[in-house]
Amino acid sequence: MAFNTTPAACRLLFPQLPPELRNEVYSYLVHDEEKPYTYLGMPFAPKTYNVGRTKITFAVVHQGNPSLLNLHKDKFLEAEEYFSCLVPTAVTLWVSVVVKGYMHKAEFASWKTKVEKRMSVSPNSSVPLLT
Repeated sequence: MAFNTTPAACRLLFPQLPPELRNEVYSYLVHDEEKPYTYLGMPFAPKTYNVGRTKITFAVVHQGNPSLLNLHKDKFLEAEEYFSCLVPTAVTLWVSVVVKGYMHKAEFASWKTKVEKRMSVSPNSSVPLLT
């Protein structure tokens, strides 16, 4: 999401606001608890894996302002500043697991093996996929 932020190469949305006041605006937008989670504006697309009767989705989501994030395409400095404020404080990894079928008939050990194969995770990996 980086672009050339030299004064000649970027535009300003709030040219009259000093950086400290812009950071306050970003902080207010990042911590708005009433906004729904969304992945819009993030540089990471959701990834879905289908394994048998199971659908696993990973998405990087936030409660921030996707419109302000999308301004990076038009080379606005505020989009880059907002992104750098949003990522360390308000980004969440959302994981969804949907299993179709009867849970009491499923064998967890075989399911775990199938998921590890499908997601290309080594069984000897130092990061456990499922525990």
